[in-house]
Amino acid sequence: MVSQSKKAQTYLTTHPYLIVSKSWCPGCKYTKKTLQTHKVLDKFHIIELDKMKDQKEADDLQKAFTAVSGRRSVPSIFIKGKLWGGDDQLKELESLERVESWLRGNGINLEQFNHMPNNLLHIFQVINQDKALDSQSFSDDSHGIIGEIRANATVITRDSTHLDNLPKCLHVQRGLV
Repeated sequence: MVSQSKKAQTYLTTHPYLIVSKSWCPGCKYTKKTLQTHKVLDKFHIIELDKMKDQKEADDLQKAFTAVSGRRSVPSIFIKGKLWGGDDQLKELESLERVESWLRGNGINLEQFNHMPNNLLHIFQVINQDKALDSQSFSDDSHGIIGEIRANATVITRDSTHLDNLPKCLHVQRGLV
């Protein structure tokens, strides 16, 4: 057990984003699917306890994580060495449409424009490159528009639906896909 305690501590110190999971567990599947939907699952180190070769070692490792966190059930989501919670907490965030802000608040960089509606193209043309361009972040949680672009950029889009909340520094053009 001592070696598994050290192993658990090593996981917590070397992996800032860690999930202790079992592959058959519905809550674990939900957690991984939700993080995959937000394109951040690859940022998490996942320990699949039921896939470990030595199940006694897996049981001892789970006990070690329980001793550290007080949580016996899986999934256990650890952020920067501390227990954050599990699938119930993630479901609550999702119901409030706060998963992305939680991820960003914990230092997980989301891919720019990873949820951009289909009517927007991923084409941004910087018009005035010889000026010092300021970056501006924008977010529209109701339509999933999120990202960071430079000032004086042109957004080429099929139509201007969902563009009302984009920064004023953008020039919107209708264009063909």
